Amino acid sequence: MSANETQVAGDHYRRTGNELQHWDLAVLYQWDPFQYQITKYLMRWKYKHATPEERLKDLQKAAHFLQKYIEVYREYDTPPQPTQAPAPPQSNEYWQVEGYYGDLTQHYKCRHCGAEVRAASTAEASAAHGNCAQPHGYVNQGD
Repeated sequence: MSANETQVAGDHYRRTGNELQHWDLAVLYQWDPFQYQITKYLMRWKYKHATPEERLKDLQKAAHFLQKYIEVYREYDTPPQPTQAPAPPQSNEYWQVEGYYGDLTQHYKCRHCGAEVRAASTAEASAAHGNCAQPHGYVNQGD
């Protein structure tokens, strides 16, 4: 039996049987912890508790998490700054690009010896690796 087919304590997550549960949505949308908590309380407040007072507490909990989320945003988040998109990683006769790290550096592999280097350009990779990747008469035979 899958986790979605069972529930520990209560039935407030399994109202219709076929709808997505809260944790399915969290995975689908890759929510951060604050988004997870806020939406959890908003999705269940009508169904979990028997009294209006208890239901109101879930709405208040959602509001409390939202208040903290706004505080965190104001303290740590800065408005996005326009940036120029990085040039796509380029291979050359000495270096094969194996991947992009997302911080303007690439994962380069030396076509001669197989050494791996993290660098922002083929020139930087060559400087970090040494003479092996410098022009040395090596002929790339389409490996």
